[in-house]
Amino acid sequence: MNIYLLRHGDCATDGIKRYVGQIDYPLSDRGTQQARAWQGFFTAHVPDRIVCSDLTRTVQTAENACAHVPVRIESDPAFREISLGEWEGVRRQEIRKRFLDAYEERGNDLAGFRPPGGESFLDVQTRVVPAFNDLCAGADPAHTVVLVTHAGVIRVLLCHILGMDLQRMFTLGVDYARMTHIERHNKGWVLRGMNLGAGPCGVIQGEANKANPM
Repeated sequence: MNIYLLRHGDCATDGIKRYVGQIDYPLSDRGTQQARAWQGFFTAHVPDRIVCSDLTRTVQTAENACAHVPVRIESDPAFREISLGEWEGVRRQEIRKRFLDAYEERGNDLAGFRPPGGESFLDVQTRVVPAFNDLCAGADPAHTVVLVTHAGVIRVLLCHILGMDLQRMFTLGVDYARMTHIERHNKGWVLRGMNLGAGPCGVIQGEANKANPM
């Protein structure tokens, strides 16, 4: 079984570094073009199932990347990005200035720290992994699934699959509109490619763009 984890494209924001979380930004024009660059690949490698988070940026990425694929796109809120609660929409500089202790605590405990009203990455992993297992359960071993989601979701899934400590999750590069390829065998999952870019004529490229933080 092959699963392609595709992060959404660039978002239409105001350009100021804010904590985004589950704010429902649409794709920017650049993000739409990033998503469309995958059309050749998915036309040549038609998936059996396409699933995405229910946030606009992932739905639009799936629609543009798989525009010529005769497969219905399914959305599932279980694959949403981390909720950052009261920090969502707040400038990062303001968080550092007003809540320095909490900001430093988050850096020291990426897995367990929760902003007020939000989730920790451990919470996200607890939410995402069962949904991912359900997605894979009973699937034909020869099937291919595309999961269009968010950087935080992809990172917590990879930590789970690879047996990595969540504290190291940001060592995993997951850039806008980049794809991670994992394959399931009888003995478990194999990481086939990470942070892959869309190339011409449906090929994929391994060189990563400059990282875009969540």
